[in-house]
Order: sequence, then structure tokens, then C-alpha cells
Amino acid sequence: MADDEPGAPVPPAEEKPTDENPPGAPASPAAESEEDLRDEVHEHARYINYQYFYGVSASNSNFGMSFDGSSGRPAAATGPMRPEEVRHALRCYLRPPEAFRKARDVLNRCGMVVLCGPDGIGKYTGAIALLHEVASDQIPPTNISPALSLTELARLKFGNDGGYIVRDQLRDGEASAVQQFEVQRLTAALRGQAHLVITTNLGVRPRGPLADLMVDWAAPDPVELFDKWLAEMPGEVRDTPAFAQLREHVRTLICPRDVLKVVELLADGPEQALAGLRSSEQERVTAWFDREPSVDEVLGVAALTFAAGTPEPTYEFLLDRLKALYRQRIGPVPAARVETGAAAVGTVMPQSRRRDRNDSLIAVDNRKQLNLDGEAAGRSVSFAQPGMQELVLRQLHDRYGYELWAPLRDWLDEVAARPPSSLHIRLGIGMALYSTLSFQEVEHAILDRWADGTAPERLAAASTLSWIGLDGRNASAALGITKRWAQNSGQRRATTAASALGGPLGARYSSDALRWLWALAMRSVSIRMVACAALGMLFATAAEDPDTTRRVLKFLQIQLRRSLEPGSRQRDRRATFETVLNVLSARQEPTDALVAATVIRQDQRNAARLGSLWGELFRSAPHRSRTRATLFAALQALNGDQDSLPAVRRLGEAMREVLSPPQWADLDGGLRQEAGRAENGLPLTTVLTALLGRRSSTTTTWP
Repeated sequence: MADDEPGAPVPPAEEKPTDENPPGAPASPAAESEEDLRDEVHEHARYINYQYFYGVSASNSNFGMSFDGSSGRPAAATGPMRPEEVRHALRCYLRPPEAFRKARDVLNRCGMVVLCGPDGIGKYTGAIALLHEVASDQIPPTNISPALSLTELARLKFGNDGGYIVRDQLRDGEASAVQQFEVQRLTAALRGQAHLVITTNLGVRPRGPLADLMVDWAAPDPVELFDKWLAEMPGEVRDTPAFAQLREHVRTLICPRDVLKVVELLADGPEQALAGLRSSEQERVTAWFDREPSVDEVLGVAALTFAAGTPEPTYEFLLDRLKALYRQRIGPVPAARVETGAAAVGTVMPQSRRRDRNDSLIAVDNRKQLNLDGEAAGRSVSFAQPGMQELVLRQLHDRYGYELWAPLRDWLDEVAARPPSSLHIRLGIGMALYSTLSFQEVEHAILDRWADGTAPERLAAASTLSWIGLDGRNASAALGITKRWAQNSGQRRATTAASALGGPLGARYSSDALRWLWALAMRSVSIRMVACAALGMLFATAAEDPDTTRRVLKFLQIQLRRSLEPGSRQRDRRATFETVLNVLSARQEPTDALVAATVIRQDQRNAARLGSLWGELFRSAPHRSRTRATLFAALQALNGDQDSLPAVRRLGEAMREVLSPPQWADLDGGLRQEAGRAENGLPLTTVLTALLGRRSSTTTTWP
């Protein structure tokens, strides 16, 4: 099932300004051309995937929550759960009694239930607990894509006794009558076969059968949850005044994850935990805003929330632009307060780089390091503590209105229109954090425009969706945006969707990303270029995981076979071959290593699947030369690796199964000629022999 599931001057580039040569000459936006479209996703790979997957820090933000702990990549959001994931989710689980009872009754009666409520109250864990009790507790549930409509869900074949979960389902745009019909079909398909739990933050309830399946979920009592977590703590610790104050603090919390944070603080003892809460980033940020900072100070932290970690000269230039836009919209910036005894305002040069006040939220990092573009960077400006970026943004959102946000949105548009640079990474982080506060505003007032704008603006939009996909909190909603942009929303939005799906968002929802990127690759040539590159990026991110690689290769095999069926259009067949070849030619950032070589090393079965694809590509005369060159590049990468020889043999056997004797002879001769021209100083005899050696006496098969 998992395989088939369904207008202001533009500032100069960031890396150029220095203290000796400050920024000042505005640059024009890059001219729009087809080259922009072709290079767009490669910029995304350079500035986005390098950041996520290879450990280069874009800022001191602690952004990012939902990871696969073994790799640091975003955890897959669809497919079967692992048993250890279920055990981890249900440790010390506390049911909300009434909501759990109602949901269990509906699930038993109808085979399906919809858990409704705001984010963060434990709906997903509740879904796991419900299926653990109602369905088979020996089989983990399977997560299904939230992008599937009720109609698409009704068409699925359900066969997992452990049940299914649709987490944060997207709003279904189908008419009410259609919804009711599909709900009836879906419950009929589930009854007696499987169980399905859907979670959603849907506020306005529909009428009819779907409403009858909805249960208002509730967060567990925070104090009871706190006590359950700490049941084994010694009594003398729980009797201390500090512990009692912590317990009272817990009483004010709503989200189970916030209760868990307090539990984690208790590892060092109640007094230290209480001191940690009082001196926390939250307390410091709140106190800073409570003293009613000046306009200059507010604009300073507002700019930093979307540009944390930038070089100091760049930050100063960006802040100056924000102040200018503020003056245009609101009026002159009020003069900063002057300490008692100081000279009158305007008689001294302001010390704009003094950020050493005890209550300052801004700090300067003096360490020399490489920035995301591989160039040496000096002093950079960030927040004093990692978690402050999101906290400051929340205070700005809750305390200030039009006076701040109107010029700030103008400034965001100006920053997004700059030539592509690592600033787009930092802008994406801030926008992703902003989306947790006002997702609809970010989507419709900002991202929709950027996605239909210039190449730098599209990069900023794709960066935002990538960060949302990495963080996970609004990942399903970000997936819905890409789906909308990919379907009849114009070429620019389509390429932006493709670019975003090639990054962490696509890694989280790999099945959806494969389907939508493939559909985009079958459209115009300009869209295909971006979609092919995005598919290659997705292939690269999957290369370290044999199971995910298997799904990607199986998907490509299915598409290739379909293009060869009688009646398929020549245009579609050509587009299919070009797309598959581009994917198999993908290289990894930042090493520029051929992804296919990594696949061959890691799993013999995937090497065989790769061989069948290469064989079909080699049979196509227009693609034969590129196919041979890519295959030879993979063999060069494997040269000298004795452990990879069995997989290379499987690769060769799979290719021989596909090719006719004359085609095999053509491949043999061509590879040997390539080897004769190679100037790497290493003989390729061993690896070539493994690929081209005698045919095995037994027929090779693979799943």
C-alpha cells in the first residue's frame, strides 16, 4: 500500500558588502528567462538541501522538530509505522476519557472516526491509541497522505489489520452531496476490513454522514499527565516548594508537549527546573517587550526574525531599508531614547552597533566561518539565544498591528526579490515560523504572489515550504499548497511547486511528491526541466535509505512500462525516457557524487532495478549515448570498491535481461572504449568484468 498511496530598489547580493565597502548601489531584479526556470531548482538544491542534509547552519535558530533521528532528515509522514514508534508514542499516554470513549464507539460502529480540534492537543497520539485498542495491537498502523480527498480514500484497498491514520487531512473541496456519497462508500469499504482515524482542525462542521463521524478531541489534563510522567519520582522531591510551583505552572499548559518540556527540566531537580523556567528565553523576550522598546529597537528585531545569521553589513543595510519603508508608510522614525546626562539627541553619532546591553535580544558572532555559499564570513548578527527567533516573532504578531506589519511586508517582498543567495534560506526560516502564527495570511498574501513572481521570489517561496516541511507543524498544509500550485495555476507556480517538492517537503511525503512531480514533468519543456531536477533531488535524498530508494525505482519502472504500452503517445514516451534518464543522472550535494553509484553500493536488489531501467533507456537510440555515459560514470565511482562487485554483477545481469545480443555488444564495446579513454590512472578491468562478465547460469530475478 505504501508504494501506491496515494517595487523598491533591490539591495545588492549578500556576499559582496564589507565594512570597508558597504552596500549602497541597488541592483535590478534578474531578468526573467527560460534559463531562470532551468537553474531555479539547482539554486534550491544549492541553498536548501545542502543546508538541511549536510549540516551547514543557516542561523542559530533551533528550528526543526520532526526528524528521523538516524539521519537528521525529516521523518517520512506516510507509510507503515515502526513498532518502536508506536511504543514511543504511547509511553505514559493519558486518555481524555469522554472524547476517547466517544471516538472508540464511533470507530467500532463505523470503522472510521474523525478527531477534530486545534493543533497540539494530542489528536495524532490519540489516533494511535485508538487503533492500538480497537484494531490489532500487534500490527502498527499505516499513515496515509493527507492530500487524498474522500473520493481518493474511498478507492483505496484497505488490508492492514493495524488500521490507518490520515494526519491533518486537508480541506476537501468536493461538494457536500459528493462528500456524503463518498463517506458512505468509504465506511462500506472499511466495515469489517479495517479501521481508519482522520485528524483535522476543521472548525465549520459539514452536515450529513461526515458530521456523524466527527468527535471533538480534548487534551489530557496537564496535571494528571505531569503526575503520570513523574510517578516514580521520590516523595521527598515532590514535597518541595519548588516542585509545587512547577506543578502550578503545569496547570496553565494546554499542549502535552509543553508538559513534557517541564518534565525534561526536572532531570536536574525541581529548584533548577524552576530557575530554568524563570530565566528562560520566553521570560527574557516577554520582559523585553514589556518595557515598550523604541521603534528602532522593534524594527531591529523584526528584521532579524527574517534574516538571522546574516553578515553584519548586510543586516545593517536591510535594517536601514526597513526603516526607510517605515518612514514611507508611517512617518519619521521617533528618535531613540538618550540616557540621562548624555548630549542632546542629534548632536552625537548613534552607536548603532552597540548590542552589549544586558537586556538586548541581539548578539554578534565574531567567529570566522564559511557561509552557505562557501565564502568566508566575518561578524554575523543573530539572536542571543537559539529559541528567541520564534518567540520574538510571536510577540511581534501579538502586540503590533498595521504600523509594523505594513512596512514589514513591503520589506519582505523587497528581500525576496534580491538575487538568489543564502539570505533566501534565512528568509524561508522566518516565513515558516510566521506560518505557525498565521498560515492563511502567509499562504494567500505572500507565498501565492512570490510563487508567481521572478526566479528569486520563487526560490523564497520554495525555501519557505521546504522549512515548513522540515519542521512538520504545518507540513500537510504546505503539501496542499504545492498540490494547488501544481494543478492549473500557471507555469511559474508549477515550477515553484516542483522546486519545493524536491526538498524536505517531498522527502516527508515521498509518494505524493513522486506522483505530482511526474505529472509536472509531462507538461511543457520548461516545467519539465525543473520537475526533472526536483525528481533527481528527491532521488538523492532517498539514496541512503534502501526502502525509499526501492519505492522511487519501482515508480520509475512503472512509468517506463506504461510509456511502452500500445497506444501511448510518442510525446509522452519521449518525455518519460528523458525524465527517467535525468533522474538516474542526478548527483548529490555537495560532493557531486552520482546518486546511482550510492544506490548500487547499498543494495543488490536496487542495483538490479537500476539495471532494468538503464537497459530500457539504452534500447532507445536517442538516449543511448547519455545512458552509456551515465553508466560509465557510475562504474568509475565504484572502481576499486571490492564490496560493490556483487551488486555490479546484479546490475549487469539485469541489463542483459533487457537488451538484445546486438544491443549488449554495442554496450560492451562502448564501455570498453570509454575505459580506454579514461585518464583517472586506475584500471577499470575488475568493475567492467563484473558488469560485462559471462551470464549467470541461473536466471536472475528480483522483486
